[in-house]
Amino acid sequence: MLVKAGKTKAGKQMLKCNSCKKRFVCDHGQLTYYSHQPQSKWNDLIIETQNGNSLLHTAAKIDVHESTAFRMRHKYLHFIEDMECPICATS
Repeated sequence: MLVKAGKTKAGKQMLKCNSCKKRFVCDHGQLTYYSHQPQSKWNDLIIETQNGNSLLHTAAKIDVHESTAFRMRHKYLHFIEDMECPICATS
């Protein structure tokens, strides 16, 4: 049985297994998987990317380092590619 077990610093809901007592975040397969950034920053990144803004402008807007913005944007674009053609992306 799973129960709520607080939130991460990024605001993600944590769950706890009563059998093994492990705490975890259930976001596997989602854009925010293995990310320390809150959903609000991801939302801003998506809007900035869709508007065609530069990486430096996006990094300043969401208040992260440019290398973090680059990795987030790369992850977002890869996520979109997998959604459009999941079979093509795996082969």
